[in-house]
Amino acid sequence: MEYQTLTTGEIAKFCGVTYGTVNRWIKQGELKSFCLSGRGDSEVMAEDLHDFLRKNGMPIPQIFQNR
Repeated sequence: MEYQTLTTGEIAKFCGVTYGTVNRWIKQGELKSFCLSGRGDSEVMAEDLHDFLRKNGMPIPQIFQNR
């Protein structure tokens, strides 16, 4: 199984929101993420983003349509 991860910047582009909004979702525990060791940057599993979008009634980007 291949795991696809997304950066907060990529998620912001997909969702049409700011980077800060994505970080807020993460800090509030609404969107699961993990930190890359040493860098402190958050990444999100594509499956977790898909679940978050579906749960919140947000449009699913085309790249996730077949999941």
